[in-house]
Amino acid sequence: MHPTLQSRRSVIILLVIIAVGILHGCSPQSGSKSDQPDVVTPRPERERVPNNNAASELPDCNDLFATFFSNDQPIRPDMHLGKRTARPDSKSVKAAKSKIEKLLSDAKTEWPGVFDVDGEPSIEWVSKFDQHHNRPVIQAVIDNSDPNAADNEYVRQCGEFGVVLAEALTQQRPALQWRYEEPYWNSYLYDPSSTYCLNVFHWSIKKMSEYGVDDGFSTKVVAADRALESAAQKIRKHLNDSR
Repeated sequence: MHPTLQSRRSVIILLVIIAVGILHGCSPQSGSKSDQPDVVTPRPERERVPNNNAASELPDCNDLFATFFSNDQPIRPDMHLGKRTARPDSKSVKAAKSKIEKLLSDAKTEWPGVFDVDGEPSIEWVSKFDQHHNRPVIQAVIDNSDPNAADNEYVRQCGEFGVVLAEALTQQRPALQWRYEEPYWNSYLYDPSSTYCLNVFHWSIKKMSEYGVDDGFSTKVVAADRALESAAQKIRKHLNDSR
């Protein structure tokens, strides 16, 4: 194998190990395909997500994602290798960007009165949301959310937490860039130096489920920055060694 190709292959393998070791994703439902296109087809009626676990446990993130967002694709992992799938000037990109800007504006308006935060969204905002949203609070949000209402409380809170996570991550790592996709919850932050992407809205759905309720997302923000920097450093080293 050509040395440069071998080096690039080893970089990809290394990045996968880093991502799996530091940040983990909610496993998709059995039989789902990770390369399934992000196409959402309408359903005539959605039923409330059943909670068949013990009374103290929340529903699974896959069930919640299928109920409130899409049953045509699996929930995404925390990180994935980046690729551009839409033109920057496309209508879908503009629609997703507009929705995300609206979610951020809503969070800035609403959160100071709910979580005792001030200033701009930050890792402190992430911590306040995380501490407030324990199992009883999240279960109440789920119970009071109509899956057939596009802007129900569960979807709204996941959306706002997703954009606040993005703000906190960008403060930690200013080079992060939005990559907009439709539906908006498939938009992500792209890190040019490591070529990894952070699926912030899928992080927020996991937080609002049994899977991620105890993860500690302010710590996760810091861990993500460290993971990306570690990956970027190893890429630079491998590329230098291959010259």
